[in-house]
Amino acid sequence: MLNDIIVLSLILSVSTLVNVNTVIPSYMGSLGAQAFIVGLAYTLMAFSRAVARLISGFLRDVAGERIVLTICLLLRMCAYILLFLAKDVLNLVAGLALLATAQGLENPALLSATAVVAGETASTGAVFGLILTLRMGPNIVSPVLSGWFADSFGVRNIFILGLVLTCFSLLFYTRVKTGFKLKYADPLGVKAVFRKDLLLLLLATFFLFITVSSFIPILSYWIGEELGYSYLALGLVFSSRNLIALFSRVYSGQLSDRFGELNMLMCVGLVRAVALLLLPFTKEIAAITLLVVLHGSLMAAPPRSAFIAKMFGKEDYGKAYGSVGLAQDLGSMVGPVLMGFIADHYGYTVAYMSMSGFLIAFIFTIGVLKRFSSTLNG
Repeated sequence: MLNDIIVLSLILSVSTLVNVNTVIPSYMGSLGAQAFIVGLAYTLMAFSRAVARLISGFLRDVAGERIVLTICLLLRMCAYILLFLAKDVLNLVAGLALLATAQGLENPALLSATAVVAGETASTGAVFGLILTLRMGPNIVSPVLSGWFADSFGVRNIFILGLVLTCFSLLFYTRVKTGFKLKYADPLGVKAVFRKDLLLLLLATFFLFITVSSFIPILSYWIGEELGYSYLALGLVFSSRNLIALFSRVYSGQLSDRFGELNMLMCVGLVRAVALLLLPFTKEIAAITLLVVLHGSLMAAPPRSAFIAKMFGKEDYGKAYGSVGLAQDLGSMVGPVLMGFIADHYGYTVAYMSMSGFLIAFIFTIGVLKRFSSTLNG
């Protein structure tokens, strides 16, 4: 079963060799969209992704992962077709919303399938770390590949490349034997969604993703516009972080198995809070890179996913992962706007400190969750 889920993660990663975020903002601008419209499009994408996560979670628990992932790949194909055919901003935004819907459907289903496999091993966190690393691996090269392909063959043809890669993913997926159809007494999952421990985890995740979603745009603008460094320097900073992040998902999962998932999540918050507090006091690109690498040196996804796998039974995985995904998206809707406002009106030092404040709230909430879980287990 572990081999099957590894193959599944690799299959799903094929289509993400195309990174539309690399080209979409400027392409929308070429079609006449203003910056506000671009931001509105990304907000709509976040909303579509959030709704899809909830639908995916409930559908997975009723019908199993296979039907959800099949729908996901079919919608991704339709999205790329719509993006290729789009001649105006409205149709382009519709294609992006459909693509975001496909992304939202995938996440709870993949995590649920991984949880079923990980639950049969003694290294739950390590399994999640491995699968998430394989799934996110293309992010190392996809921005460069997409940019080169768009420059060489045109922006619209990158959507055709995405369509072809997704077709291959769907073809290969038909040969992978995964999927767990489960029957249970609570089809709506009300008790699972409104458990106090899950609600605490949702609140903590919301706080975390306010900082996750705002970190890259705030840092990018600060390095480029405020400090005056080149795009090359900015690219090197993020490439260094992405490289460390690729490995940190693996050892973050292993450390969570050794020291506990909630302890690991608190460490993630602490390390990132320290990095953010130090950033505004550094001006040299080498020091900035070290702090950005420190920020990405521990990952929350493996211990959080492993904790959910232990909290719930197989029949409720979809709802749990879907709900946590919704909390991520809600944080992502709030974070960039809030931190951008703070940076514009009060300065970047206050923005970085505010992000650290939300991480402290994240640590505190995880601490409450840890105490609550200990009481239940005791």
